[in-house]
Amino acid sequence: MVTTTEWEQAVLALLRGAATPETVQGMDLATARREFFARRVAPVEGTARGPVRGRVEIVTDRRGVPHIFAGQAWDLFVAFGFAVGRERLWQLDYRRRFASGTLAEVLGRSALRGDVEARTLDFRGIAAREWERQTGEVREALEAYAAGVNLAREQCLAQRTLPVEFALLDYEPPLWHPIDSLAIARVSVWQFSGRIEGIVLAEAALRCLPPHLAKMFLAVEADEQAIVTEPLRWPAASGNDGETAGAEPATPESVPGSNQFTAGPSRTRAGKPVLASDGHIPYTQPSSLFEIHLCSAGCDVIGIAGPGLPVIQNGRNRRVAWGSTNNVSSGRDLYVETVDPAQPDQYQDGDSWRSFETRMERIAVHGEADHQLVLRSTVRGPVVNHLIPSVNPAGDPPLSLRWVGFEPEDTIGVALDLIRAGSADEARAVHRRHLLATNNPGFADVDGHFGYQMRGRFPLRGRMTRGFRRAGEPGDEWRGFVPFDDLPAERDPQRGWTGSANNRPAPDGYAAPFYGAYADGYRMRRIRTLLDSAAELDPDALGAMQNDTFSGRAADVCPSLVARLTLRSGQLNTTGQQALAVLRTWDYCFDVDRTGASVFQAFWLEWTRRVAAARFPAHLARSAAGGCSHVAHRIITDGDGPAGGEPWFPHGRAQAEIVSAFVAGVSWLRERLGPDAAQWAWGALHPVTFRHALASRFPACTELNAGPFPCPGTTGVLNQNGFSAGERYEVTSGPHFRFVADLAVANQALGTHTTGNSGHPGSPHYADQCADWLAGRYHPMHMDRADITAHAEGSFVLEPA
Repeated sequence: MVTTTEWEQAVLALLRGAATPETVQGMDLATARREFFARRVAPVEGTARGPVRGRVEIVTDRRGVPHIFAGQAWDLFVAFGFAVGRERLWQLDYRRRFASGTLAEVLGRSALRGDVEARTLDFRGIAAREWERQTGEVREALEAYAAGVNLAREQCLAQRTLPVEFALLDYEPPLWHPIDSLAIARVSVWQFSGRIEGIVLAEAALRCLPPHLAKMFLAVEADEQAIVTEPLRWPAASGNDGETAGAEPATPESVPGSNQFTAGPSRTRAGKPVLASDGHIPYTQPSSLFEIHLCSAGCDVIGIAGPGLPVIQNGRNRRVAWGSTNNVSSGRDLYVETVDPAQPDQYQDGDSWRSFETRMERIAVHGEADHQLVLRSTVRGPVVNHLIPSVNPAGDPPLSLRWVGFEPEDTIGVALDLIRAGSADEARAVHRRHLLATNNPGFADVDGHFGYQMRGRFPLRGRMTRGFRRAGEPGDEWRGFVPFDDLPAERDPQRGWTGSANNRPAPDGYAAPFYGAYADGYRMRRIRTLLDSAAELDPDALGAMQNDTFSGRAADVCPSLVARLTLRSGQLNTTGQQALAVLRTWDYCFDVDRTGASVFQAFWLEWTRRVAAARFPAHLARSAAGGCSHVAHRIITDGDGPAGGEPWFPHGRAQAEIVSAFVAGVSWLRERLGPDAAQWAWGALHPVTFRHALASRFPACTELNAGPFPCPGTTGVLNQNGFSAGERYEVTSGPHFRFVADLAVANQALGTHTTGNSGHPGSPHYADQCADWLAGRYHPMHMDRADITAHAEGSFVLEPA
């Protein structure tokens, strides 16, 4: 239990909504709240003794970014954990619990589903096996980081300054262990490579649709855009089921994102590469990233780290900069298991029968009895039917999951090696040792070299399918992995740039048969258009690209849509006519003042729902709508004629459905934004609120969230801000940190955070970057001691105990 004073208990009752006094012990409420939160902010000045071997200085700058100066690696990573622990201690515990499946213990039933998933996939068990294999500097870095987190925890307990979340929930955090970091890292691998709902939708398409319509559904828009363009021949695999390689449909909640692009020396003003990277994931508050500078013997790196992980994700040292996007080439499969009708605890494995491996998990649930979870596994992996929707409304047979992330391969060592890379070639060589799910690193160096290298383990199968596989079917077994040297890569390409945006990594005919849940090609097309047409680029130009809101989909679809609606304009009321006029003059950008963006998006959501409902069973139609964009696009631009078979909509209904979807979208806008289409600005419809995990639980604690703010961007644009449609299009995901590094300038990078670097609501750095992030402004990420001192807010020293 968290020990608090009588005054703090009174403020907590106010924040919990349990009391509404006029004052708190003579202090007005606003002052009491400010004082309560301020007492928990970590001091930037001071001294502490701890598990370091020499003196360590942590200089905090005016944006709350710690710059750590240590004499050796152990001390550097102790201070790393200490700096993160002081600012993000509750977030660390939250992430640990999320990964370990113990979040319901403090949050109750609302967190139970996540705990069930974590226990089923056994993230912590895999992390424990990985920890047993770790040696050398990786093990030391994890132990030092844990020691630093625990020092921060110890200080908070001793000074009674635990973050407010512990007080609200009335519990204290356990000690940090290296396995906690590895479990969080394993969740990250799953977050970017799992997405097994896409397999379910692909299977549903193969069952519910004629082959020509299934092929159309399984394609993505602008599929001509590949990361690398040189085709290499790969012998056709036997047993191919006739499907073409391509993308699994994305659900609205899991639309992939992230951009990474580098302008080479021939494209830049200074004659050195400029690298830009912005990863897109669900937004949280505090931010999911922590900006930090690490400096010791043999290490001088600045960038961003996930709380709990002793690594720099996007960043730079004095010679090399790097960034990455997710590569969703399929590293997982769902297998249909055959059960013995006479012995339902047995499944078929080849010519024999095996017993399901069974384990019991007991999940503590706050305020309730423990939840008992019985899990079954096969030789391929856990049975996961309870985590996904079924294709058959009556239920599917047992589906086991095989995933590259189940192997306890190293999640930390590659990133530790990368921060010391001295050249683009060394950076590429580091990625050879990455043996987990695939992604798309880009890198550049001060000598003018730059490149791209797909990395990770992509399984080879005998049969290419995006739906379920059959356990025991030889063509569905994994037959090893694509060799590293056959993965797509580029070094100093002649066109003068590299880029990736979660699109397909290679064209048809490349040296390996890649397929997966790729994003549409619109962001990659925009990257190609902007970089091919430009010279004399600088960091400002690449930053402007990261904030670009031009929609390739709208540019492709709108002319045909306007033409179709014009032919049926007699069916539109006055407001509908105004909305059509807005579309005619729209520039296809999703800036906050654009009304055309609101009209198009309202239509598009209604239209894709109708497309999905026309063909998919009711229990899957909502999810399928997010994967219907290619079909929806094709019907508008090319028609829904019978070429290749029956149309998507029966009885020639497509045109009527298009008009009805537009009318419904306009009606939806009118109800929410009023009758004047000129007032339907995108920013009024598309707000972002950076939501704290406890904000809905404690609505009286208004300090936890940041926002709402009008937000530019949408899905499918470089400034990709995904949303959930309700009364508004509430933004839920996007670029949580934008990073730009000019290799002509060795002593800094540029960045901007969604909110701020601190996890304390009472800190001035809790949300001090929101305005800059929304406006597309960047701050310098200083590396030179003189610049750091000039912008310092305070200095904290760690001394040996």
